[in-house]
Amino acid sequence: MPMLTRRHIRIKVLHALYAWFQGGGGDAVAAEKNLGRSIDRIHELYLYELKLLLELRHAAETVIERGLSKHLPSSEELHPNHRFVHNRFLVALAESKAFEEACEKAKVRWADDRDIIMKLFLQIRESAAYKNYLELPESDLEEDKAFVRKIYEGFITHNELFHQLYEERNLDWSDDLDAAQMLVQRNLRKGGSKKMESELVLPLYKDEEEDRAFGPALFRSVLLHSEDIETRIADKAKNWEMDRIALIDMLLMKMAAVEFEHFPMVPLKVTMNEYIELAKEYSTPKSSVFVNGVLDKILLDLKAEGKVNKLGRGLLEG
Repeated sequence: MPMLTRRHIRIKVLHALYAWFQGGGGDAVAAEKNLGRSIDRIHELYLYELKLLLELRHAAETVIERGLSKHLPSSEELHPNHRFVHNRFLVALAESKAFEEACEKAKVRWADDRDIIMKLFLQIRESAAYKNYLELPESDLEEDKAFVRKIYEGFITHNELFHQLYEERNLDWSDDLDAAQMLVQRNLRKGGSKKMESELVLPLYKDEEEDRAFGPALFRSVLLHSEDIETRIADKAKNWEMDRIALIDMLLMKMAAVEFEHFPMVPLKVTMNEYIELAKEYSTPKSSVFVNGVLDKILLDLKAEGKVNKLGRGLLEG
């Protein structure tokens, strides 16, 4: 399972370019820095998701403590089942210095939302999955991780209430959530006990240097070559008036054209497929056909002019 994908980065660049052109331009250096910070905040959201799992464990501890402190506790409250509290993955996460330091640095806290988290835990506690987990004769690390994954997928990943809380913190996070949740899923699938500590806090990028540079470089290149690419688009979309082409479609074509010519390590087929899919997702139903047709023509011209220089075998296919 990948970490942050180029697709996520392209979406971030698209948003940044849309804001830039809609706002009539501005400080390009500042806009590029804001783009970098926006991408990095995906990791902050990932930490929130992991921290939420720990907060559920804290809620379980609180319920046990309340039961034991009652004047007349029930037999079940006197002899509580600690399996969830002792879940090996969650214990490792709670004891991880790297995770604690990452949360402190990003100021990731759920303290003001513990009433909501307690309600979520009480809902989980009543589920068949939770009861079955507690009734296991014994569990190992993989079973513990499988259970955390089950409640994460069943109660957290599509939880609209927590999505609203995220939007209150950062409006961009509705678009970032799938990327952050992919990282959490990776946490819950990777590594045995010997490797788990080193894999508890995953990096955002698979290739830190190359992937981190990709977004800002793409943003910068589109601004630098915008007028030239727009001229090419106008030539290939002769039946369209330029002001009738949706800004999203224009930006997607500019981004793709820049990748064709100025990103030698990105295969042509990957670029073409990515931007056709983004057109389907972010523009009108007919946009993908229009974008595909114009990009095909632009690519033919760039090849004829000797401006497509891809490195490595297979990168020129497309």
